Amino acid sequence: TAFGAGGFPAAFAIAAALIARERTGRGQLIDMALFDGTVMMMGLQAASYFSGGPMPAAKNTALNGLFPCYNIYKTADGRWMSMGGLEPRFWKTFCEKIGRADLAARAFDTSAIPEVADAVAAKAMSEWVEIFADAPACFEPVQTFEEVFHGDEQVRARGMVVDIEQPGGAPLKMLGNPVNLSDTPWRAAAPPPDLGAHSVEILEQAGFAKQDISEMLEQGIVLQK
Repeated sequence: TAFGAGGFPAAFAIAAALIARERTGRGQLIDMALFDGTVMMMGLQAASYFSGGPMPAAKNTALNGLFPCYNIYKTADGRWMSMGGLEPRFWKTFCEKIGRADLAARAFDTSAIPEVADAVAAKAMSEWVEIFADAPACFEPVQTFEEVFHGDEQVRARGMVVDIEQPGGAPLKMLGNPVNLSDTPWRAAAPPPDLGAHSVEILEQAGFAKQDISEMLEQGIVLQK
């Protein structure tokens, strides 16, 4: 929520305000709330609700398990594969690859879900990954955190996990930045500070007297690392 509903809308709002300032010469107040962003993220469900469609619930709308073409399926080894083939070409390829070309016309037939599940349950995840390696079908493994952060080649290639050097300790792993700029690339300059590491500096910048800061530290109102 903090990233999707708060950070991204805030970044867009700031960029828009900066562009407006360049054009008009006037700054403006930006009023942002995590609550508003969270509501915004329900756009698809809201559209269905406002148009008199079904109330979203588990397995009753297009993107949460209602249809066989957009669902998750358990494999023979107890893992899961996700299917996101709303487009006919993806679903057709999927059906052919699992040996059920006869299901190609039943992408939105809920009664076909058990048949698809049985077909997927016949093989282990590793087998399906190999079968669909070069197939445009939107059929992908549901990965564990270990697989994503330590084994996924695309995550490594895109620099989405980085090592940050920290004094007196092993490098600290952190997520990378999804924003890549050619002229001003981002860099992780320092590891995250410990809790309370900058308490005194921040309070001083806010105008608190040294005596007041000392009292707050003594009473445990704020922490100092």
